[in-house]
Amino acid sequence: MLFSILLDIDHFDLGQCISRSLVCNGDQDCEEDGADEDRCEEKTTVCDIDKTPPNSELTGTGFDAITGETRGRVIHTKSFGGQCRKVFSGDGREYYRLSESVLAYTFQSKQLMVVENSVEVAQFINNRPDFLTLAEPFWKELANLPVVYEYNAYRRLIEHFGTHFLHSGSLGGHYKVIFYMDTDKMKEEGMSITDMYECTTSGWNAFIVKKKKVKCSKLDELLQTSSGRSGNKIKGDPYIEGGSPGAVAGLSYLELNNPAGNSQRYSFWARSVTDYPRVIKQKLTPLYELVKEVPCSSVKKHYLKQAIEEYMAENDACKCQPCQNGGEAAVEGTQCVCYCKPYTFGAACELGALVQDQSETSCLLPVLEGGLQGEPWKPVYEIGERITLSCPHDMRLEGTRSILCEPSLKWSPDMKTIQCKRPVPSVKPEVTEPKCQPWEKVHQSQCVCKMPYECG
Repeated sequence: MLFSILLDIDHFDLGQCISRSLVCNGDQDCEEDGADEDRCEEKTTVCDIDKTPPNSELTGTGFDAITGETRGRVIHTKSFGGQCRKVFSGDGREYYRLSESVLAYTFQSKQLMVVENSVEVAQFINNRPDFLTLAEPFWKELANLPVVYEYNAYRRLIEHFGTHFLHSGSLGGHYKVIFYMDTDKMKEEGMSITDMYECTTSGWNAFIVKKKKVKCSKLDELLQTSSGRSGNKIKGDPYIEGGSPGAVAGLSYLELNNPAGNSQRYSFWARSVTDYPRVIKQKLTPLYELVKEVPCSSVKKHYLKQAIEEYMAENDACKCQPCQNGGEAAVEGTQCVCYCKPYTFGAACELGALVQDQSETSCLLPVLEGGLQGEPWKPVYEIGERITLSCPHDMRLEGTRSILCEPSLKWSPDMKTIQCKRPVPSVKPEVTEPKCQPWEKVHQSQCVCKMPYECG
């Protein structure tokens, strides 16, 4: 990269400008070729460390809000501005040097948030756009943009660098795995959505702390069957961000009879996230805010904003053809897709029929409150089927002991007439003693005279 000493802020003929104070300071402030450190008779060292936090260069990438993917670098994250700002990592017990683009960078001690299945190792806030050093390739593209509005030219920049850049966020990792189960087999086993929720409500921990419930054992069997495996290993579809490739590979399956092994593999991945983090939970700023330090920057900033708005409108779900059977249109990447309602399918949800359009022949799962329990427990009941009701051992049932699915597809009798109540403890009648004269005493609830030796 060619450079010019910053004597005239409007002089851009040779390339990006840098301050005279950054020349021969030991840092490569000219991003591509380090020309600022050539031909130095004397060199000074600004900082005793050059190592930056792991993957901190990701904080300078562009972001495409349509595809949800990162794009090319728009911020020069190895520009230190002649400063020596350090941050200490409590996990690695090591100091790192911070780029001038980062306003704040805070390491987090590793914390496994199992419900969300995410690990945060650091949080960052980038500086204001005015104080950010642009990445050399991005700056060159800005300089070459036409000063008249040509959408295709501006769109090419958007496709390369995205629509936004990162204002702040976290570096870390995220884990999610999806297991599929056969709905018909769930019905056969009497396994309800409620049962499944109770067995897996603690996320990954459901397979680290071994459950003892019979229903949860049924869930294990269903997971095995649906994953097509006869052993104790079940395979799901993992969606994992961050961590080393070796650690990620160990998260694609679970061992139902080895909770400790599951925990060990998860912990191994979580530890590896410290060295291989990805940007998660990012907050974005429009890319046109970075248009500066190029000829006609105000004009190009206006046109880039216009192009981004046009690009976003191209991929708006409102442009999609309507879906059938109440399906919802959405855009995935740059393609229109339909999200279908239950019992409908097809590219436009044109096949099948909505539940409300089908003839109903069964009662839905009743709502049991106040401790009421029912057997058998399943999602739907055919006409004529009964549910036997019971209460916990410390409560008694008031009302009928069973309910019937009638041809009207309502439960009889009404659930409002049935409830569990706690027995009211019997209260002993309070005994009041008679009030006696000074020379009397109470004996068997009556006043009698005291003995001579009791007087006085």
